[in-house]
Amino acid sequence: MNVSSSVALIPGPLQAEYYATKAYLTSLSDALWYELKDTGVTLTTLIPGAMDTGFAKAGGLTDTKMFANGVSPKKVAEEGYQSMLDGKMNVFAGLPG
Repeated sequence: MNVSSSVALIPGPLQAEYYATKAYLTSLSDALWYELKDTGVTLTTLIPGAMDTGFAKAGGLTDTKMFANGVSPKKVAEEGYQSMLDGKMNVFAGLPG
């Protein structure tokens, strides 16, 4: 399992390196998933949204819309783990909707 982020799907002014590395990781993982799909080896990329961790507070982001509805890291981990067992390529966990 590779852990990416929902920021892999959007531009990130003032945080370009972080957003770009998550986009790279997601793209690389997707390509590897296809290369591995007939080998019995799986690769799942966990793409979580904002979670209730200390990150928002440490970064001064508690008043942003992104972290207004953070989800439980445990819930995200459980979704990712089950998706990995199911052999899914990507799992978007903890996103509103």
